[in-house]
Amino acid sequence: MGIIMALLLTSASPSVAASSWSPYVTVDSAKNFRNIDIGFGQNGLYLMTWLYSDGSVLLYKSTDNGQTWSSSVDVFGGGLWNSYPGMCVYKDGGNDTILIAGGENNIAKSTDNGATFSPLQNFPMPYGTSWWRYMAIGTNASWFGTAPDNDIYVVGARYDGAAWSGTYIVTIVKSTDGGASWKTPVSISSPDYSCYYPEILSDGSTLYVVYSKIMNGGTNAYTFVRSSSDWGATWSAEASIPIATVELGADANSFQYLDDEKAMLAISQNSVDPAGNCIQYYGYFYFGNKTFKELGHAVGSDWCFDMAGASCRVINGKDLAMAWIYEPYSTTIVIDAKRLRYAVCSDAGFNTTPILPGEIQASVNMDPDSLNVGSTGQWITAYIDLPAPANVSNVDVSSIRLDGVIPINSSSIGDFDKDKVQEMMVKFDRALYINSLGNVTKEGRNVTVTVTGSLANGTAFRGIDTIRVFNAPGRDVSTLGGILNFLGPAFPIALIGIAGIVAALAAFIILRKRKQMRGA
Repeated sequence: MGIIMALLLTSASPSVAASSWSPYVTVDSAKNFRNIDIGFGQNGLYLMTWLYSDGSVLLYKSTDNGQTWSSSVDVFGGGLWNSYPGMCVYKDGGNDTILIAGGENNIAKSTDNGATFSPLQNFPMPYGTSWWRYMAIGTNASWFGTAPDNDIYVVGARYDGAAWSGTYIVTIVKSTDGGASWKTPVSISSPDYSCYYPEILSDGSTLYVVYSKIMNGGTNAYTFVRSSSDWGATWSAEASIPIATVELGADANSFQYLDDEKAMLAISQNSVDPAGNCIQYYGYFYFGNKTFKELGHAVGSDWCFDMAGASCRVINGKDLAMAWIYEPYSTTIVIDAKRLRYAVCSDAGFNTTPILPGEIQASVNMDPDSLNVGSTGQWITAYIDLPAPANVSNVDVSSIRLDGVIPINSSSIGDFDKDKVQEMMVKFDRALYINSLGNVTKEGRNVTVTVTGSLANGTAFRGIDTIRVFNAPGRDVSTLGGILNFLGPAFPIALIGIAGIVAALAAFIILRKRKQMRGA
């Protein structure tokens, strides 16, 4: 039996190389895409882009984890010149709210999951300002998943001076009434150099803005960060965020709160020139000392970004979702060759449970640990532990979801792991989960699974586990026939051989014992 089990474990655990990206999905094509943002809501995944240089701001939506996408919604109902818009997404009741900033006169809000948008009040235009461009927008709800409030933070590159002879200054403007009015803008970067591509985030007590500064006569762009402990009224001195090399430019494009210590930060290098080595770096940004630790990067012919052409989010505490504008190298812009792409990396190196303020961190153990999507089966099981004083008997079972969308089929409570603590066992529809995975290869990949829910008093909980998924049709070990099929046609021969060895060994022992008896 020990030999058989060893064979089962070895064959059922295919290996995978590092940086495992799922096959990319093409969202749209043959348009002059530039600038991109992605956001996750409770009712879908949202992708926003803009058509250079005076085209529409477009929003796409996926309700199956990025496998298929809706047709686009024209957010502002017409073209915006030199916009470079920004987007944030947060839940409000049963709907997702989406805010998009496209310039001083174009700030829009959707409260119906992106189906329609209504305008917010225009930004102030300080004396000498020609326009606002290169926008980023955020709220406490979009950063932390908390209940919505009326505070909205917007940063952009405000063009100071006459057209084509001024300077881009990264500037913040804030609303405390949901966008009905805006406070006086506050400059963040120095007017000595043009700065743009800002990203904004809070750790709950301090604001952080990352941006790019044009230097060396316009030939290079470097990334810097400043912070504010008084919600944007004053700002610290800038600190640089170095990456491996900077040949043409380094532009921050994604900034996401993970916990009270760190955030995910993504920076594109050479994004201003598809002929160069376009690289998307991603890693941890530490709030305390404002430093960046690279965890990995995407590089190669499939990752040839257009300007401002990538956006990332950490999902399920570990996986990295990424959308990008693919533009193959050409001496001229070939619009027909441009693509909006989306993919997920299952081993990007992130290791954090995205527990939000007020949430309980649950312990979740998934069964099976290794899932063959080509085999038969009806359920996927999760065992949920809650830390004291929370108790699984107080869980609202109707609130439990797998990866945010799949409801439970059944539940029970017991001491299933014999540790004298009650757990909740819940079962999910196996077919629904497999359909959400998209393409799964024979070699397989690791995926992070998230289980969420709430107690009867409304307190939310969240837990994650990592399982292996692979595709080996016919390798079902739930029956004897499946085991034999899994082991392959050589197994009966091997089994006969093993039986022969055992019989021969037994005969040898008997003969030796008889010889010893004769000698005695």
